[in-house]
Amino acid sequence: MLKGDHSIMNRYLCLFLLIFLTSTLCAQEIIIESRRDGLNFSGYSEIKGNWLDSIAKSTAPGCSFEAGSRFITIDSKQDAEARFTPDIPKAGEYDIYITWGRSGNALGVKIQVNTGSQKVDKVIDMAGWGGSVPENANIWHHLGTFDLPSGKKAHVSLQTSEVTGSADSMNSGRVYADAVKITPKGFVPPATAASTPPAPASTPNIPSPQPVPVTAAATPGATTSTPATTSSSPGVPFVAIGSQTAPGTTPAPYTPPATTPVPIIPVTPGTQEPVWMTNYTEAVQAGMASGKSILLFFHSSRAAASLQMENDVLGDPEVKKRLINFICCKLEVRESPNVADYYGIFKAPVLYFLDSRGYSRARIDNLVTPTALLQELDKFK
Repeated sequence: MLKGDHSIMNRYLCLFLLIFLTSTLCAQEIIIESRRDGLNFSGYSEIKGNWLDSIAKSTAPGCSFEAGSRFITIDSKQDAEARFTPDIPKAGEYDIYITWGRSGNALGVKIQVNTGSQKVDKVIDMAGWGGSVPENANIWHHLGTFDLPSGKKAHVSLQTSEVTGSADSMNSGRVYADAVKITPKGFVPPATAASTPPAPASTPNIPSPQPVPVTAAATPGATTSTPATTSSSPGVPFVAIGSQTAPGTTPAPYTPPATTPVPIIPVTPGTQEPVWMTNYTEAVQAGMASGKSILLFFHSSRAAASLQMENDVLGDPEVKKRLINFICCKLEVRESPNVADYYGIFKAPVLYFLDSRGYSRARIDNLVTPTALLQELDKFK
């Protein structure tokens, strides 16, 4: 073969490789995540609003599970905006998706797709725990197919200006900026991407709870909590927030990595003292095994109200008698950040009622009187 022929072949080979690499690059999905350790974080920005860090994270395929996400509480009534800007390798038609984790809880979240030449608005409901709309966390929601220019001319923005409330009034209302995905039209992910890998220890992964086998265990059933009530004691607000709307729409317990089932903590017959556990996972397992409802007491050693709740309310002799009917678990907020974040606990004290399966029933966010708490303990035992 002549020397010139080698030169021509090398040129064709280089051209072929260039075309192959370009087509391969254009055929890949682009995922942008909102935390510094996430995918393509440089494409995320916050235009306005006081967004906060969260360990909550979508487990939709392709997400980096340890990255966490950003959120705003709807109670703050902020007109906030977060933006996801992809670097599109080649102009063309692209499908755009958005996802959020279990803690997403807001109605009427505005998503605007700006292609550079037009703006398309979508309104979505974030219902990680279900409620007034079906549960819809941890999946990719298709926003549509759009003609996008190359480069960084297009973006997807998430806005809170249209938010009307929360899907599940029992839990904290939050709008999450988690992740956006852009794929070429007709893109088929690799076969390995179809299976979702398990979330690591730092990420709330919420499988259906599996009862621990025991003899003579009670069979729990779905229970409907009563509407919010107000204490008759002047100056002492009492709030039990939310209600269970339908089977399967209430929040499952936050589930850390599997541990060995623990035995039920025995209570000496005739005793008037409840046993306070300090491990959330063991408390949920004990509730499943015994058929008893679960009471979580989120407290802070820095909050005077927590100490008052513990000594004057939970320490009341009549209250302690009733607490024997519950699996009681005391959690320091700073030492249990994953569980506190999952249940939307921002301050202490908070009392959180779960049924024996670990599903939410009601919560108390204020200091209460022993009399008011006794009424709730009888209601949720």
